Amino acid sequence: MRLKTFTAPSMGEAMAQVKLHFGPDAIIVSTRTDDDGVGVRITAAHDHRDSDQDYPAPEPQAQSGRDPLDIISEALAYHNVPADLADRLVDAAAESPGDKATLKLTVAVNRVFKFDGTDRQQPLTPQLMVGLPGAGKTVAVAKLATDAVVNHQALTVITTDSIRAGGYEQLAAFTNILDLDLLRADDPDSLKAAVIAAGQGKCLIDSAGANPFDSQEFERQHRLIQAIDCAPCLVMAAGGDTGEAAEMAEAFAAMGAVRLIATRLDIARRIGAILVAADTGNLILDGFSATANVASPPQRFNAISLARILLPQNESELSQESPSWATINSQNAVA
Repeated sequence: MRLKTFTAPSMGEAMAQVKLHFGPDAIIVSTRTDDDGVGVRITAAHDHRDSDQDYPAPEPQAQSGRDPLDIISEALAYHNVPADLADRLVDAAAESPGDKATLKLTVAVNRVFKFDGTDRQQPLTPQLMVGLPGAGKTVAVAKLATDAVVNHQALTVITTDSIRAGGYEQLAAFTNILDLDLLRADDPDSLKAAVIAAGQGKCLIDSAGANPFDSQEFERQHRLIQAIDCAPCLVMAAGGDTGEAAEMAEAFAAMGAVRLIATRLDIARRIGAILVAADTGNLILDGFSATANVASPPQRFNAISLARILLPQNESELSQESPSWATINSQNAVA
C-alpha cells in the first residue's frame, strides 16, 4: 500500500495527478488548502507496495470472505481499544471505499489521529522529551541524536535530568560515542541560555521522569517547558492500561505536550494505550521505537504504518497466540 501527497494550483489538476500516478482505484484520504493559501493538497492511497512505477492492475481480492469491518473490529478489540474510540474508527472505516481491511483502516486512522508530515531532517523548534520515569526518554534522545549525526545535521543535546542518579551519565555515554558535547541545564534559566546558545540547528532535550499528578513535579516540568519555545514530546511505553494512559496523556498535555513517541513496540503485544493517549491528549503521533538498538531511530508514524501495526500480518487470521504484531508489521511500516 502506498500513500502520497499531491500539490497543484487547483483541485482538478491535483486530481489529475492522483489519477495519473495511482489510477482510477486511488483512495482520497484527505484534501486541504495549501499552507500558503494558494493551491490544494491531496493525500491519496493505493493498495500497492512497489514505489517506482505507475499504478498496476488491481490485485486479486483476498479470498477470506470476511467483512473487513469485522477484521478491524476484532483487531481493535485485541489491542484493548475502548469502545468509543473503536466505534469512531470503525465508523470512519465504513465510510471509506474498497474492501480491504488495511486500506479501510488506513483511511480511518488518518481521519481520527494526527500525524506529522514534517521532514525529520529539517530543524524544528527544540524537542523536549517528557514522560514517566523509565518510559524511554533518554534512549529516544540518543536514537534521534544518532540519526541527526548520521545525516550531518547541526545538533545540540541538553539534559535537564539532574534529579535521577546517573541521569546525566547515561545520556553522556551516548553523546560521547557520537563526539557531541552534552549540555546540562538544572533550571529554566540555564535551559533557556543553553537553547539560545544552540542556535538554529536541531536541539534535543532530555528531562527527568515526572509524575504529572504530583503538583511539585508537574510545576517543575511545566516551568522548563514554559522557559523556551519548544515542542514537548510525551514518550510513552506501549502495552499499558488504556485508562491510565488516558489520564497520563491528559495530564502531560496540560503540561504542554503536543507530540507522542511510543516505545517498546518490539515487546508490546497491544498498543491500545498509545491510541487512547494520542486521542485523549490530542497529540500528534510522531514516531515509534521497535528496537533497543540506539543506531535505529524511531520510525515515523503515518496512517499506513499504524494500520499495519494494528492489523495482523494476515488480515483474515486473528490469534491471541500470534507473536507481537508490532514486531511483525514494523518491518513493513512505511517511514
